[in-house]
Amino acid sequence: MIKNSLIIFHRKQYGKEIKDLINIIENMETKSIKEFKTQKMKESIDNLLKLKVISEEINKVKDLLLFKKIFEKSKGNDQEEPFKDAKSLLDKIKELFKKESSNKEQSLNIEIIFQNFENIFKDIKDELSKKEKSKSDEFIKQMKNFYDIKNEENQKDLSIIIKNKKYEMVVKSIKFFF
Repeated sequence: MIKNSLIIFHRKQYGKEIKDLINIIENMETKSIKEFKTQKMKESIDNLLKLKVISEEINKVKDLLLFKKIFEKSKGNDQEEPFKDAKSLLDKIKELFKKESSNKEQSLNIEIIFQNFENIFKDIKDELSKKEKSKSDEFIKQMKNFYDIKNEENQKDLSIIIKNKKYEMVVKSIKFFF
């Protein structure tokens, strides 16, 4: 799990650690348990287990389309900088969702959140409009789960905002034929 996570977003940053993990895994198949009890091997394993936190962070966001789009737009010398930038932006969006949903008198204004990050959500909507409906539904489900959107009105608003590009394309094609 740790090795696979690191390979996704931190291949350059943790190249040595990834190789160490691969060696440990290969050694597990060929060496006896007695050889794993050496101090050097224990230290190697302990050092690699410290990367578990990073691995868990990666696993939380690796399948999230929003994260992927932010990561693609982020710039940096290695993969670690764009990862941190993308994670930070996800956290900012999460704070906006919390702030908006904490106001109990009105429903969450998802449109304001989307306007604050218009360039990212525009790319996502454009991409999803070219794909089948299930991809849009999957993205909406990811957003609901990641940002803990439980209010049904907010879920409907989210769905409309995400799918409106596809609806616009349908209307344009209808106009074209008539």
